[in-house]
Amino acid sequence: MKVKIFFQLHIVSIICYVLAVISIFSGVYLIIYCNIICNGGIVYIIGGVLALIPALIIFCSHSNIVLFGKNHITTPGQFLPKRLRTQYKLEIAYNEIISVNIVMTSKNSKRRQVSGDPHMAWMFLEFGVKNKNYELLTINWFTKKQKIKIINELKKRLVESGNYINIGDPNELLSVKQ
Repeated sequence: MKVKIFFQLHIVSIICYVLAVISIFSGVYLIIYCNIICNGGIVYIIGGVLALIPALIIFCSHSNIVLFGKNHITTPGQFLPKRLRTQYKLEIAYNEIISVNIVMTSKNSKRRQVSGDPHMAWMFLEFGVKNKNYELLTINWFTKKQKIKIINELKKRLVESGNYINIGDPNELLSVKQ
C-alpha cells in the first residue's frame, strides 16, 4: 500500500498558500539578493526575516493533513496555540478500528472546549478504537469531494488490512451531518 496524503484545498487555503509562497520568495530575495549582491546590511536581513513570518503563520494555521500510511491513519495535528487547536496528533492502526462515524462538535479532538464561539461546530471522523473510547479526526476544512475521497480511502485501507467493518456510503454519511 502506498502512502496517501490529503491536504485541505478549499479556496481560503489556496489563497493563503499562494500568499505564503510569495512571502517566502520575498524573504529569500531580501536576505540573499539584497544582502549579498547589493551589500545591503542588517536592514535587509531583518526585512527578509519579517517577510518569512507570514509564511510561518499561514502554514501553522492551515496545517490540516490526513495521511494514510501502510498500517495506520495519522495526522500531525495543528501547529496552533492549545486554546485554538481543534486537532491534536493522532495515529490509529487500521486493525484497531471497530467503528467509524461522523460527528459535529464544538470541542477539539481531545474533547475539550475550543476558545471562541461555543456554538460553532466542527466535523470530525469519529473512530471507535479497541481498548480506548473514541478518537476524533477533523475533516471540517476539507471540501466535500475530499471528504468523500478520505472516507473511501479509509474503507479501502480497512479492507486491505483485514478489517471488514461497515462504514456505509460517504454521501449519506456526509449529508446527514451537514
